[in-house]
Amino acid sequence: MKKLIHKSISLFMMISFLLILLNGCTISPNRIIASFFEKEDTCDIYISDYKLLEKIYQKEYKNYEFQPGEVIAEIGAANLFFSLSNMCFKDSLTFYVQDLNIRCLSEENIQKGKEHFTKLRAEGPLKGNIYVVQGDTNHSNLPKNTFDKVVLRLVYHEFKNPEQNLKDIYEILKPDGILYIGENVQKKQNKMKKCGLHRTQENLIQEIENEGFKLEKIVYKSKNENYKVFKFVKK
Repeated sequence: MKKLIHKSISLFMMISFLLILLNGCTISPNRIIASFFEKEDTCDIYISDYKLLEKIYQKEYKNYEFQPGEVIAEIGAANLFFSLSNMCFKDSLTFYVQDLNIRCLSEENIQKGKEHFTKLRAEGPLKGNIYVVQGDTNHSNLPKNTFDKVVLRLVYHEFKNPEQNLKDIYEILKPDGILYIGENVQKKQNKMKKCGLHRTQENLIQEIENEGFKLEKIVYKSKNENYKVFKFVKK
């Protein structure tokens, strides 16, 4: 049964990515996973294989180097998959999760998510906190000078006013804070589409460095090197 589920997931994700390529748009891996595991009327996540979750963590998530006690903002949190997954492997993290649409970020869904991932890892309750903040297109509404790390995973291309958004992120980070941006980079700069503007690696880096940040390194690359996670620090 598990093999059948894994094959179904793989096929579903393959079809999803093909559709994405045809449309020239990018969808967050969180949202692709969520669309498969969610019921139509809820935001519940039904990933039930801890080994699969561990594989996702070891492949990408560990590269964010979260440490106990850190305060982290996830902008464009979608269904909490990223935050809850990391809380399975690192204790005492505090996440501020922010999205324009907070349908999946209710207290009830957060509690359900914590219970599900607690059961999945079988090592006792998750030790950490999640706070929900609703933003708008220009402001995260997150507290200033608060965060050790800010994470944007396949969200930056959707920003309508990236200069304002980066200014906001700069202000909410601590002086030694880190900005992680995960994006699919293009060989040629795309035009703005319904799903956003996808940039070349050079344009992406330059745009962010123009707003007071400096690229420290690329911490993750997908096999085809299209999707990369960039680590920026303040200048």
